[in-house]
Order: sequence, then C-alpha cells, then structure tokens
Amino acid sequence: MHADTALRWRRANTLIASGKDIPAIWEDISKAAEQARESELLYYYNHDEDYTIGGKAAQVATSLTSLAEQLLDKTGLTADQIQGFNGPFPEAFRKLAQPAGATVWDKLTDLVPARPARIGEVSLRTSIGLSNLIDYFCLGTVFSIQLHRSDEWQTIFRRAVLKKDSGWQEWDVPLGPMEEKPGEPLRLRLVTDSYTRAHDRNWPTWKWGFWGAPCLVRRDPSGQGTVLYDFCSEIPAGHRSIVLDKDGVARDFDRESEDSTGAMFKAIEPSAAEQENAPLPARPCIAAFAPYRNGAFGITLAEFEIGLRSTKKS
Repeated sequence: MHADTALRWRRANTLIASGKDIPAIWEDISKAAEQARESELLYYYNHDEDYTIGGKAAQVATSLTSLAEQLLDKTGLTADQIQGFNGPFPEAFRKLAQPAGATVWDKLTDLVPARPARIGEVSLRTSIGLSNLIDYFCLGTVFSIQLHRSDEWQTIFRRAVLKKDSGWQEWDVPLGPMEEKPGEPLRLRLVTDSYTRAHDRNWPTWKWGFWGAPCLVRRDPSGQGTVLYDFCSEIPAGHRSIVLDKDGVARDFDRESEDSTGAMFKAIEPSAAEQENAPLPARPCIAAFAPYRNGAFGITLAEFEIGLRSTKKS
C-alpha cells in the first residue's frame, strides 16, 4: 500500500506541475488519500502504544486529503463531475505542486524470460539478490538488463527482488537475435534501482543490490555453455553512470567504483570483506548500489560494449 500511495502522489504531482489531465490527477490523489487513511488506521490498531496525533502517518493522510479537497474546490466540481472534466487547468491549483523532478513515474511489472536459451544462442547468465543482513527500511531492489537495438535502449529483463526474498535468484536471459555487424560491438546495460519504506530517505543504508557472477554464455548441446564475457573481471572496461530522479540527466561516476552520491558498481570476490554484506552462498559478485547521499536518489547503470566474435572489449 505504501509503495502504491507514493507512486500515485508522485505521478499526480508531476501532472499538477505540468498543468494537465485533471481526471488523472483526481484518480491518483483521491486513491492515495484513501490509502493513506487506511494505512494510518492500520498503524494505530497495530502500534497504538507509540501512535502520535500529528505524527508522520497522520500528516501524510491529512496532506493528501487536503490536496484532493482543494482540487474539487479550485475546479468547482463534485467527485463525480471531475472524472469527465476537460476545461482549463486552474492555475491556483497548479501552484500547489511540489518540485516534480524529471522522472516519469509509472507502475512496471517484472519482465522475465518466456523460454530458455536455445542451442547456439547467447544469453546473460546471472544471479541477483539483496544484502544478507537486510536493512529494516528496505522494500527491495529492481534489477534490469537493457540492450541497444534499432538505435534505442530496450529492456529485455526486469525483476524486483523484495526484502523477504533471501539468497540468490538464478536467471538465464536470452539476448535474442544478435545480427552482429562488422565493427559494431554489442551494447548492454546492467541497471539497479532501490526502494525504501522509510519516511525519511536518509535513514536506510541503500547498500542492497548484488549481481552474482554475471556473464555472457553461448549455450551448447550439453545444455551448459561457453563463457564469452565475464562482467566481474571486465568492470574496469565498463562505463558507470547514474541518473538522478531530480533532473533525469545521466552523468559518469565521479570516482572509479563508488560515486560521491553513494552509487556503487564494484566487483566483490568471495574472500573480500565486503562479502559479509552479500547474499549467501558466497560467490564472485558485483555490488550495485543506487545513489542515496544528500538527497541524490536515482538509478545506477553500467554499460558495456562487447565484441562477441573476439570476446574482447571493442
């Protein structure tokens, strides 16, 4: 419920700031207010000993309810009438928007392989998991794989690993038609994004996401495969960057393996001290943490250009 309420508020706030689509704003704000009130009651019933009138749960419910009421007031419509509203956007209501940032918020679902890799086909074989000692404030981490095809980035894999998912999840993601062209390497991204249940996003550690021994494999008749590319060993040749929610602009890491925002994309060997935080059992992996310091939240990307015929970096 918390995640859906936050999504609806962010999506509505973006529309308010841009001054469009009153019916969509009403749908999200009214539903978010309803969910916030339900959440407040649930918290009261389960934690009445530390419930505080005017606390964070009450503030969120009151704020969203007030925003919904002001939308009706500024448009002069009832809840039934507003669903078909197509008149001018009330500027007085637009001024209520908070800074919206550049992120387009929408609900996405997992995108996982529909079939195993065929004989001779190239796939990305990897494990994904969350830190072994899970942060209380963690909701989960979303792991995505993107390929650059037809002059655009296409997501071919997306999986949300939630705080109750322990250990490693094993995935073998077929890359589909390769159609290698002379002089043109394969371009591929590993993307990590994390989410929290904390009211204050500075509370969590954000050190949650791990890619376990990711590699490109060409499947052979035995059902196994020949390793074509090992991402753990090729990290120095990769291009690490972040995209922040507030501006939507990609920028390179300002340090080699850990950005000043806390974003990280770093190989971790089984014997390394950092393995204490990685999922079990221990294996070569990549710590891929999202930005979090000083209010700089967003996603971490690692882009690789791979010449499969030579298995060397182009």
